[in-house]
Amino acid sequence: DSSRWKNKRLDFKLSKKVKQHILKKCFKSKELKSGYTEEEQNRFAFHYCLTVLETEGVIGKAEKMYSISEMSRSMFWMCLTLIFVYLTSRKCNEYNFAVLSFMAIAAIVFLRRKMRFEGYRVDIMMRNYHIYDNKKIRK
Repeated sequence: DSSRWKNKRLDFKLSKKVKQHILKKCFKSKELKSGYTEEEQNRFAFHYCLTVLETEGVIGKAEKMYSISEMSRSMFWMCLTLIFVYLTSRKCNEYNFAVLSFMAIAAIVFLRRKMRFEGYRVDIMMRNYHIYDNKKIRK
């Protein structure tokens, strides 16, 4: 679906804009260039948004996405654990192969779901912060 990719590109552009705004607000330009990696800057901007939105009590939807992501992570690890248990039990028959196949597919589905909801969470937080910051400026 091409509209999904367009939305991801728009969310990415907005996230970059929010990150640059936060970094300019919090640091002098000279400090930004002195040894901070892109990952460190991204992490700082994310946690800054998270803290502001938590403080203002406007983090609801992003936290729902986090809960779903963490539930999917738990299900992924449960599937991997069951696969390990089945493989170490040394009982190989058609039933175990079917269960192992199902668990492997389920593990992949839950891992992809976890990653997708983490992405949704970041996108929602950046949008919420952008909206909150714009409303604050207008007051």
